[in-house]
Amino acid sequence: MRALRQRQVMLTAVIALLLICSVGLGRAKATKPPATPKPAPAAGTIAGGPAEPTGPETIFLPYQIRWVKDRSRHKIADKGRQVGLSWATMYEVARDVLDDDARGNWVVLSAGERQAKQLCKTLVFWVRVFDQALAAILRGANDAIWTEREEYCESIAEKVTVLEVTFRNGKTVMFLPANADTARGWSCNVVLDEFAFHKDGMEILKAVGPSTLRGGYRLIIISTPNGKQGAFYEVYTGANDYSKHLIPISLAIAEGLEVDYAAFCAMLNNDPDAIAQEGEGAFLDTATMFLPPELIAFAESDKAAEPLRFEGWRGPDDERQGVLLSEKQGKPRIIGDLFYDDYLKIEAAVAAAVAQGGDYFYGFDVARKRDLSVHNLNAKRASQYLNCELPVCTVELSRTSFDSQEYVARLMLTAARRGAIDATGIGAQIAEAMVREFGEGKVEAITFTNEIKSELAWRVRNKLADTTAKIPAGNQTVRASLKSIRKTKTSTGADRFDADSTDETGHADYFWSFALSLHAGSKAHTKLAYHAVVIRPLSNFFKRGGEPEKESLRPNRARQYAELRGKRRGGKRGDE
Repeated sequence: MRALRQRQVMLTAVIALLLICSVGLGRAKATKPPATPKPAPAAGTIAGGPAEPTGPETIFLPYQIRWVKDRSRHKIADKGRQVGLSWATMYEVARDVLDDDARGNWVVLSAGERQAKQLCKTLVFWVRVFDQALAAILRGANDAIWTEREEYCESIAEKVTVLEVTFRNGKTVMFLPANADTARGWSCNVVLDEFAFHKDGMEILKAVGPSTLRGGYRLIIISTPNGKQGAFYEVYTGANDYSKHLIPISLAIAEGLEVDYAAFCAMLNNDPDAIAQEGEGAFLDTATMFLPPELIAFAESDKAAEPLRFEGWRGPDDERQGVLLSEKQGKPRIIGDLFYDDYLKIEAAVAAAVAQGGDYFYGFDVARKRDLSVHNLNAKRASQYLNCELPVCTVELSRTSFDSQEYVARLMLTAARRGAIDATGIGAQIAEAMVREFGEGKVEAITFTNEIKSELAWRVRNKLADTTAKIPAGNQTVRASLKSIRKTKTSTGADRFDADSTDETGHADYFWSFALSLHAGSKAHTKLAYHAVVIRPLSNFFKRGGEPEKESLRPNRARQYAELRGKRRGGKRGDE
């Protein structure tokens, strides 16, 4: 009876989905997309897969339909960002888990814990959709309108936890951050989400690949590219039996995805390389990058705090309301100033970070108009990682006055043991003010030269390489800032480090603020103390009215020599 119900769900889920398509998470159109020309075979087609299927076009867009209808044991998708392929993949997983004829459990490996939790929520969404369809069938209703408030998954899903869904038919779906050790040993179906950004991708593939060879299990890989390197690149471009899908965002938009392509390009600052990789699925050559993408991906951690982003007041045309920090401090209104409520948010974030304990070090890359002003409060916490350098509070200020930036710098320096501030050009005034206020022992003003930048840049790379430093996971702005650093040679053969300046990522401002905080933490912290070397009676130094007797302070060399000669002569007589 249970198997019959599961088949009923599979056969009638389309009816329910037609009525609830308005809750499609905003990733696919709610109505049938207009007819579009059939895409060229080079984009969005399946290499070696089945022919283009027909199905509920009102639920999924054509490229999603081709993906979920492809039942190949091994399939891989090179996709642009935000095309809804992870959402469609979780539909496929939910359908297989609820079908008793489909084999095995599932393990879903994501780039980080946040992504794993999001995919788990998506699976639960699809379980509730199928369960509502079953409930409608059993009660004989001809409608199945599902709402978020109703809890229907209990009749199918026996137990739902943060990273695991257990079903009454005995199947489970596990959601885990990507790790070769946790992936090893499973005999089940596997999904590798955003596989290009997995740490040790090839080791993970070696761990899960053999698990799918026996018993007819499936291996599904989806990701946006991350350069011409890594396991995702090797699998997608290699000669193998994978069914391969190319889904650029331009194809998705042509087939009905409601995304403004011009706005998407603007979010990437119209950078052709970023558009090609993040949108069109191109594999870029990363040979000129100082920090390899795999090194950046390996250093990403959910433990590192996400940056807080604030923009200064833009003047009378700014529609935002609130008291400016300058007004709160009794100063006149300043163009580009920070709102006082934003300052309170920064203050609360710093206090919450410091309350966790540890040694804190501060780095500040100064900017005013086009580039970003980035404050980085870094922590050393051996309890989490061995000598870990972990960003616990990062604040990005855009077009904010120097006056407001100085208040944020003062707030973070109060919480830090040491700090380093970019004193090159426009940063000199703030750096000088902070050194004068906190002292040279606590604040170091750094003037960028080729030699200094080389020292700072190599410290970042070495820290990331030996796993003693972490960066926020999945943050595209931070990732792009670190990738933007280029190492070239000067005419004298010295290393030169620089990056292109963009409105989105600034002038590698996150990289340099992180480098400055690591530099501040590399300096030994010493305390001044007084230790007496010689203790003599005061009577030897003072007489008559407390004045020092100058003669007593001078050694009597003649007497010392006479005593020394006497000892030598006495020694000779004794020997004789």
